Amino acid sequence: MNALKKWSTKKKAAAAIASFLVLACVAGLLYYILRPDKGEAFDIVTVGRGDVTQKLETSGTVESGKQGKFVLPEGVKVVDVRVKTGQSVKAGDVLATFDPYSLNDVLAEKKASYAAADEAYEKYIANAADSKNELAKLNKEIPLLEEEIAILQKKVDAQPQDEPGSNNDTGSDSQNAVYKLVQSILGDSLTDTQLGALVERLLSSGNNSSQILQMLQGLIGNSGASYDISSMFGLSSEETQLTQKQLELLQLKAKQTMLETQSNQMLGTAYKAIADAAKKSLDDTQAAVDSIKNGWTAETNGIVREVNITAGEVYSPESGTSSAGFDVNTIISAVTSGKTDITGMLSSLLGQQKSAIIIEYYPFVAKIVLGQYDVLKVKVDQKAEISSAGGSTFQGRISYISPVATTNDSINISSLLGSSGSSSGVEAEVTIDQPDTSIIIGFNVDISIPIATVRNALLIPVESLQFDSKAAYVFILDEKSNTVRRAEVKTGIFSDAYYEILSGCKEGDKIIKAPSVLLADGDKVTPKYP
Repeated sequence: MNALKKWSTKKKAAAAIASFLVLACVAGLLYYILRPDKGEAFDIVTVGRGDVTQKLETSGTVESGKQGKFVLPEGVKVVDVRVKTGQSVKAGDVLATFDPYSLNDVLAEKKASYAAADEAYEKYIANAADSKNELAKLNKEIPLLEEEIAILQKKVDAQPQDEPGSNNDTGSDSQNAVYKLVQSILGDSLTDTQLGALVERLLSSGNNSSQILQMLQGLIGNSGASYDISSMFGLSSEETQLTQKQLELLQLKAKQTMLETQSNQMLGTAYKAIADAAKKSLDDTQAAVDSIKNGWTAETNGIVREVNITAGEVYSPESGTSSAGFDVNTIISAVTSGKTDITGMLSSLLGQQKSAIIIEYYPFVAKIVLGQYDVLKVKVDQKAEISSAGGSTFQGRISYISPVATTNDSINISSLLGSSGSSSGVEAEVTIDQPDTSIIIGFNVDISIPIATVRNALLIPVESLQFDSKAAYVFILDEKSNTVRRAEVKTGIFSDAYYEILSGCKEGDKIIKAPSVLLADGDKVTPKYP
């Protein structure tokens, strides 16, 4: 009996424990199902007021606003070089010194070259008018003479042809020499058959080729020497007249060519170009002599880009042309031959030499490209902030805006944000005040240009503003129910931290600082206040 009672007591205790556990589970389940939903936790911010500035963010390539190129004529002795590449210089700093007297011979050559070129041009001007008048007269005489030759040719062709006389000097070389000389002058005035007949008569006359060539050259050169064609060549009366007329035509054609050359306007232009080039070369050399008397000095603050001279050397440029004078007569002879490009020749002779020293003067500028909408937001003298790759910040201003747009293939931040709808852009320059060594020519810098400022604006953090295909909106907190209401807003300008709110919420409203993409109108949240 006692054992039964003991067992009964144990069963009752176990049943009680089991009942408690069941009740605990049921209570936990009911709590989980029926517990209040506090929602996802979000940081809360208060809509307030403050100043906001919108900026145009872009980048540009650094260049120097002005470059100082110091060119040294060939033959100058370098006394001292006081700068090296990469060195900063200040206005008035001496860069290098020279012996100016070493340029006396070079300057004398330049003066002589210019005097010869100017004399040749003046002579051309004086003779050009007379040559034109004489050429006009000659152009009338030549057709009349060609008509006479045609009539005489018919008479000669009608006569019985004699066997050509014997001549030991009728080889192909002699014949070719005479033939080429006659053909070069007469050109199309005679047919190949007529030219051949003329040369045959000349070479079959019993005179050797040197005598014939001498006679032809005398006629062409208008030496004034007289030649008895009949006695020289033993020809009939008609043949003598025909040969005489053909040789007279040969002489007139040669003179015509000479007069055309002398009166050619292009030749006058060439003479003038040569004289101008010689004058520029002389002036440049004289300026160089004047500039080196007291040494080269920096015009303003800057940085040394190149140094291509050493102390003690007699300067000879590694590239470019010699600064010594050029032979004007050689150039003129080449021009009158009609086979030389005068522009190319002068460019080659008088092209720019390599600079002995190059200074990049401050201030530097950054070249930027503005889109069709951005360009309307900026103006000359507008302030800008420039940031180098090293993190240094500099103040600057817009110093130039092009009046026309050009095609531009580059892409900047503004274009990506949609502020520019065109592939064309307007080139502009931002002057960088007092740059240091972190601003390197040829590298890009970041540029921030303030374009609009609103004082005491209604502001919200940029991360609070959400967008969909219809509108911009924020989530306003109802602090009584801890639920959110989606409110559409209208925005004004913006910075990298804040949006200006024009309508849709008011000062003092509590809004979700950084909503998640799943947050929806009416959702319950757990607010986290700062």
